[in-house]
Amino acid sequence: VTNGRALLAHVNPERASSLSAEAEKAFLLDLKIRQRRLRLEAEFIELGRDLATMRDRELYHLLNFDTFEAWLASPELSFSRRTAYGLIAASDVCNRLHITPEAAGAIGWARLEILRPQPSWRVQEVRRTGCTMPQRFLEETCGRRSARWASRHR
Repeated sequence: VTNGRALLAHVNPERASSLSAEAEKAFLLDLKIRQRRLRLEAEFIELGRDLATMRDRELYHLLNFDTFEAWLASPELSFSRRTAYGLIAASDVCNRLHITPEAAGAIGWARLEILRPQPSWRVQEVRRTGCTMPQRFLEETCGRRSARWASRHR
């Protein structure tokens, strides 16, 4: 998409005619950021799958690491255990429900991680509703609180 006015004219014709050049740039940049976010989320799911493979097949031993966690903490990766296992959990949901990384991008890996222990109908419901449920509400609905929430409410 290179013409913000044309795209906006399709969505909101009245607003398109009054769109300034600067507003058009803002609109296009917003669109570009949203598209990149979706691609990034899809990459996170692929990363989770790769991390699971490394862990499950114990391939880190071939790289001279005693544990998966030691490999994660290596300076080149510097993954926290929490982040790595969150990505793995999100990819597990995708594998279980046959969700493509592209479709998972719309849901987001953090939401997928929350949904991992949930029955498949709940995940499908989130997917069906356009993934618009705020993450905090999703955590409450699923009976799970974020670590950030827990640390504030001790």
